[in-house]
Amino acid sequence: MSPPAPVEQAPEEQSTEDSTSELSFEEGQNYIVDDSSQLPFDYKGKLGRGHFAVVEKVWDRKNKKLFAMKTMEFNEARLRAQNEDRFNNEVNIIRKLKDHYHIIKVYATYVAKREFGMILEPVATTNLSRYLDDFRDARDRGESPDPKSLERSFGCLASGLAYIHHRQIRHKDIKPENILVHQGHIIYTDFGISKAFTIPGESTTDGPPDFLTRRWSAPEVLDHDKRNYAADVYSLGCVFLDILSAVCQNITYEPGKLFTDIMDHVHEDLKSVTVPPKLSVIPELIMSMTFSDMSRRTKASQISSSICANDGLCCRVCHKHPGPSWTWSPAKGGYYSYVYDKEIVVETKWVYIDDP
Repeated sequence: MSPPAPVEQAPEEQSTEDSTSELSFEEGQNYIVDDSSQLPFDYKGKLGRGHFAVVEKVWDRKNKKLFAMKTMEFNEARLRAQNEDRFNNEVNIIRKLKDHYHIIKVYATYVAKREFGMILEPVATTNLSRYLDDFRDARDRGESPDPKSLERSFGCLASGLAYIHHRQIRHKDIKPENILVHQGHIIYTDFGISKAFTIPGESTTDGPPDFLTRRWSAPEVLDHDKRNYAADVYSLGCVFLDILSAVCQNITYEPGKLFTDIMDHVHEDLKSVTVPPKLSVIPELIMSMTFSDMSRRTKASQISSSICANDGLCCRVCHKHPGPSWTWSPAKGGYYSYVYDKEIVVETKWVYIDDP
């Protein structure tokens, strides 16, 4: 019998009874705010807006730091309950993933009378969608943009997804808009509809999704069929294709179309496409990630290991730790992986799942 998984302690909530005092936010804390004037932030501009929240850049006057502040507003009890569940889910998931280099961090949270707020870091300058647009625009102007950050992103994205799945979480909305680019490195963000699973091997759901971005979704998601971690792999394969088409001008497809509608044609092109030797492993991996049959798709951990073994296709951190390595244990009748999170001593805990 494997040892129980470590219990993660939730940070304590701090109430602020004095509505006139300005708060000093500390890392890892949750705050109940009576008056929004207590927030120690100067607003520096909007970073983005989603279906459920607004993200703004703020300057913390107390800590002398820039943060991204994600707020979910509500004006009635029904909306408060919905947003509270969504807010708590996202905060808990991001904190569970806090030790990976390529995943957004929750610095602190607060609850006010009409909003929930997450204080996030780092503050990225752009997202992958805009970065790719700028890259293509520069290339079309006859410039020679440096592809190194995009080349590294293959392994870093794969390592990040391997870690997300290793922690028994499905992201469920992987697309370039939900991947930040900060100082040349990529960062997964927006875990608002992500789902964590507590029982190993039970990650399959079905029926209409709560939310989806059709263009980047796997066929089983669009069909409201049974789906699991493989749906994330398909979406990441589409992101890989988008990156590869920016780096290699000889890879083209009709923009704006659902990837499920063009994937058969894309696979035929990828079988014979010429890419730089450094990227030779990528076309075949994209095909293995985007099969219509989800049972045929390569696991995120295998993708990470395949890419991160190559120099220049990931950062130094991911090259050293490409992802969890699964091994079959006849005695236990399941796969195991050593957990290398900071809160657990390396090679002392075992995690079992039915299908890595």
